[in-house]
Amino acid sequence: MKTRKITFSILFIIATIAIILPMLYGTMHSVPYSDDYDFEWTSLNAIGEYGNEIKAAIKASLNMYENWEGTYVSDCIIYYIRPYSRWGLKGYQTVMTLNLLFYVFSMMFLFRTVFKKNWHLPYLMALIMTACITDYWGFKELFYWYVGAFQYSFNLSFAFLALGFLILLFENNNKGQNILYAIMSCGCGFIASGGSLEIAAANCAVLLLFLVYNVRKLKEKVLIAFPFIVAVINAAISAFAPGNFKRSEGYMENDGISKGIIDAVFDTFICWVNEHKQILGNYFFILLLVVLFFFIIIGNVIVISDHKLDIKNILLFAVGLVFVEYITAFPVCYGYHSSELTYKRTSYSYRLIASILIIFFVACLAQYVAQEIKKKNISSKIVSTVAIITTVICISGAIGSYKEGIHYLLITDSTNGIGAEFYANRVDILDRLSSAEKGSDVYIVEPSTYSNALLGPGITENKDDYVNQSVSRFFGLNSVVVEFKD
Repeated sequence: MKTRKITFSILFIIATIAIILPMLYGTMHSVPYSDDYDFEWTSLNAIGEYGNEIKAAIKASLNMYENWEGTYVSDCIIYYIRPYSRWGLKGYQTVMTLNLLFYVFSMMFLFRTVFKKNWHLPYLMALIMTACITDYWGFKELFYWYVGAFQYSFNLSFAFLALGFLILLFENNNKGQNILYAIMSCGCGFIASGGSLEIAAANCAVLLLFLVYNVRKLKEKVLIAFPFIVAVINAAISAFAPGNFKRSEGYMENDGISKGIIDAVFDTFICWVNEHKQILGNYFFILLLVVLFFFIIIGNVIVISDHKLDIKNILLFAVGLVFVEYITAFPVCYGYHSSELTYKRTSYSYRLIASILIIFFVACLAQYVAQEIKKKNISSKIVSTVAIITTVICISGAIGSYKEGIHYLLITDSTNGIGAEFYANRVDILDRLSSAEKGSDVYIVEPSTYSNALLGPGITENKDDYVNQSVSRFFGLNSVVVEFKD
């Protein structure tokens, strides 16, 4: 048994390095992108006006709350940290690297609290979640773009922690520890609900579902309700921000549409169907689910407890899965008045959350199937044969899906020189902008280079473009134009 555990540990360490290392290559080669320049310029302006960094961050985030969006907790953090103006490019990259590691750690922490009796299962599931990423643009917007990261992936990490500490609170009987777990869960839930409404909605939905499933325990341990209450209050504060309504009205006016909450209910259902076509059309993800499914059955792994699962539990989990997914998509469909998730960051965030829920459901379903197989005395040889055949069938399609994913693109870009060339080109742009004479018109010509895996500054040939103007303000220039030529 000890030898087996050591072997598994070595394999998990190797797998973790193989999966995480390419993604760290991306964070350590990231550069400020899009809104990053505007947020940092706004922060520096506010510091000049108020003379205090904390006060400036609060004032700037409240201005956003009034006029653009309700993500006041995330915005305050973004305005305060401002990594590029504070620590330069290396500082920016370090912050992005820490955010990615924090995401992986928080996900493993959650899985570890849920599946604590199976030391290997949490890490296997976390690796599956990390490896199955295919929407490379969405991934980049959540992990290689500072503003996107601190409104989405950063908050999602805190949502993982909020649920993890709530589970510890639920299962613990030590009064002192319970108070600590309650404070940690409330604090993490508060931060999770202070970013994107999509993440806030998922956070509240999962915490509510936990209470519903454990309602009998609520009377004797009322503390388990507090994280949900805190999360909902902060989500409401974010949702009812004047800026959200101004932004929404602006979208309707510009697009010439008029939709209300009833339209959003139907739009969200259409969105739910279409998103699942994309998620389940990822054959690499399906292959990983198949491996997880048969790993639990053949290994006779107890997933969530020592108690047997029945069909009622499985149906309840399925209903809960659909409920959380629907609630997650609803604020986006309602806010953008669309049956699509509009931006890559919103679509990718949804797919991350939905994939985690699907993984959890498949794990529970596998435990149930294992129980039924044991009852009916079905031969292990038959199960193993089915497992092998199913896996082989999935492999051919999975290779194609994997090659479309960020993981494969990062490996190829980092090994064939494309990533290094693209990065050097973008760093040269930033160097020339920072050394340009203040108030001047800057025109930069760079050779055309392209990377699927990395993000550039987002500067275009149009000096009136939003990003170009943000860059001009940040570097103190009159105008900026970057032209790429072969």
